[in-house]
Amino acid sequence: MTPMNRAIVTLKDCTSILRTTLACAVVLLAVSASPVSAQWTGNDENWGFTWPNFNKSKAAPAKVDVDSSKRSRQVANNKLDQALQSDQVLLSEDTSYAISRAVHRYQRIVSKGGWTEIPKIKGRWLREGVRDERVMLLRKRLVITGDMQPHRTNDPHIFDKNVKRALQRFQVRHGIRPKGVVDTRTLRALNVSAQVRLGQLRLNQTRLRDLLDHVAKQRDKGIDRYVVVNAPSFELQAVRNDRLELSSKVIVGKPTTQTPAIHASIKGLNFFPFWRVPDSIANRDLIPAIRKDPSYLQKQKIRVLDKWGGNEIDPATVDWRTADQMGYKFRQDPGDHNALGLVRINMPNSEIVYLHDTPTKNLFNSSARAFSAGCVRVHRVTDLVKWIANEEPEWNSRRVDSIFNAGVAENMRLQKDIPVTFAYITAWASDAGTAHFRADIYGRDGVSVLLAAADPLPTTNSLLLSP
Repeated sequence: MTPMNRAIVTLKDCTSILRTTLACAVVLLAVSASPVSAQWTGNDENWGFTWPNFNKSKAAPAKVDVDSSKRSRQVANNKLDQALQSDQVLLSEDTSYAISRAVHRYQRIVSKGGWTEIPKIKGRWLREGVRDERVMLLRKRLVITGDMQPHRTNDPHIFDKNVKRALQRFQVRHGIRPKGVVDTRTLRALNVSAQVRLGQLRLNQTRLRDLLDHVAKQRDKGIDRYVVVNAPSFELQAVRNDRLELSSKVIVGKPTTQTPAIHASIKGLNFFPFWRVPDSIANRDLIPAIRKDPSYLQKQKIRVLDKWGGNEIDPATVDWRTADQMGYKFRQDPGDHNALGLVRINMPNSEIVYLHDTPTKNLFNSSARAFSAGCVRVHRVTDLVKWIANEEPEWNSRRVDSIFNAGVAENMRLQKDIPVTFAYITAWASDAGTAHFRADIYGRDGVSVLLAAADPLPTTNSLLLSP
């Protein structure tokens, strides 16, 4: 038992005034620290956890200022994004050690029967102030996974501040905006069984081990930095000498146009690139858009070619209702409107996917960002470009800024390639075993997770199929 726990046991029979004073002090400590950090302290019920203050002011303005309201929402989004970010290097021995601890913890949870599913009642979300019989199940669920410490309460069916803060911790661990409300997405995450979570941890332990082997081989070649994109967490990390130097939100492929798991090398940068529309996108999306709106090509500054490197064709001369147009090629002019944004990061690979900027930056405000046709759009793309270029002779941040300001196309070839990995990690752990989970957005966990979950208490890690 920690000193704090002994203190709480000592004080529990004190007067109501002392209890109130202690509770206020704990709340002030919990909300004053930033950024978020969550650390497992050894027991299933004991957390050392600090939390930023996301509570809104109770004093509502008499008159609504639209611009001020937008700014307030943006500030709130930024705070929530900070809570969802981590300083931990995903592909690290620390993560490997932590996920081993998490596997052992979830083995114990499964051996004790896991947790009870929380029923869904249409139109009745659980939030602070609500009294609902399901809140008692929620409390037990959060205690089992260590998001909440057991505590006495006069009415376990009341959704109080303790439950809200514990639920926010749970939401951060699952990549859900920590609003402290049991909405549909949160309920779905709460009701994934302990056996499935255990299987998910084991599967991703194997995936992580394979990726660590790949990083080690690069290190043996003298390569000290790399970029990794983890599609399920919608995050990019730029790492040098096993230290995280840059992280960024990303947009990845939709379930129907998945971002593949690949290893490649960044070889250069293309400033103000043309976008050569892939045939699949042209046939599926672009041509139907032209049929609906004949001026679509002009609005999007897209040119029609008879072949790549061939002659330009006047789109008004083409009957877009026939099948003959399938042979045409489409190329979008550079600029702010371009689907690749202002820069493309050149990383040749068999899947023809890459990292790039985007004109639709508003999509980064979503916590689940599977919107692309397979490529990866980078939120902090300018910072990433500077990080990539900063070891090149005659390249620095000032030169990158000057190129963006000039608006003139330029290509840069790296003298030393930078490894890049598109990974698929849906579960990992931080600190001494705090488990983090993300949705299996592409359904790649399925069979392997079920196989692992069928054996609740193996003595060694199961041999699982790799995607």
